[in-house]
Amino acid sequence: MNDDINNKELIAKHVFFFEQVEERVLPLNTFLFEVDGFKVYLKKGEVFSKDKEEHLLNKGQKYLFILKDELRDYNFGVEKKLTKTLSNDNIPVEKRTEILRNASISMVEEVFNSMDVLKNRERINNLTENMVSFLTSNNSVLFNLLSLSSHDFYTYRHSVDVSIYNVMFAKFIGITNKKQLNIYAQAGLFHDLGKSKVSDKIINKKGPLDDDEWKIMKAHPKYSADILKEIYGLHQNIIDAALYHHEKIDGTGYPFGLSGDKIPFIGKLTAISDIFSALTTHRSYSKARTIYEALNFMTENLKGKVDKQLLKKFIQMFQNENENR
Repeated sequence: MNDDINNKELIAKHVFFFEQVEERVLPLNTFLFEVDGFKVYLKKGEVFSKDKEEHLLNKGQKYLFILKDELRDYNFGVEKKLTKTLSNDNIPVEKRTEILRNASISMVEEVFNSMDVLKNRERINNLTENMVSFLTSNNSVLFNLLSLSSHDFYTYRHSVDVSIYNVMFAKFIGITNKKQLNIYAQAGLFHDLGKSKVSDKIINKKGPLDDDEWKIMKAHPKYSADILKEIYGLHQNIIDAALYHHEKIDGTGYPFGLSGDKIPFIGKLTAISDIFSALTTHRSYSKARTIYEALNFMTENLKGKVDKQLLKKFIQMFQNENENR
């Protein structure tokens, strides 16, 4: 069996995250990496006890591995206990932020790859409801999030970060209704859904895009909206965020070249979250900026491009959070 495992693709998960599975009963096989390759550690249905966790950590074993093909089973296990985990004050806020972010990234990756939002609708709603409850109950999440976000840019991670920024920003400007905040969360999650129809070669290109590549990239908001429009009952604001977050106040954006008040509010707000996330994340053609560098860049370079009052509020949000740390 070990020879078979060593020929398959595995994914590392920090041992801490196996605590988050319901009753610590593992929904899939787990493996350890040792000198001569991967070995079965615990089989599906076995209990990952606290003693086992402490034993691994004392040996310097911080990671267990799962088969990539069984990632969905792992995600279900974590999601099942997510409400309890996020409300557990015995777990530090920064760790709960990481759990929420990783659970969200896994789901977004799954949805983007399957292109089936409808099939996962209930899971998505549960996830964003958990996200809203956690973010509205904790005021120190922004800087915790940024400590996790400066790694390589991936569409999935970026979408989750935009979702979280959307909720925190909407909350900061006075939107308190959780149903509305849930819409802002899902708007962030799916604003780039259409990029699943754009080749990785274009998305990850290190140099500037040529005219043909740029034409394809500019179509992704329409791709996103087309996918989302097929979902019965999905709030129009979620579709609008996907369709209009690249429009600019001065009319130089895409896909329609809309200007000023013709751009829906949620499109304007998501645009700011989107730009900030991109600036504070390492990308193939630019390194991650600090919070100060990103906000300064936005102030200096986005005049007439994003909503002036919203950008001012966005900067205020970080200033307030910094003062309250």
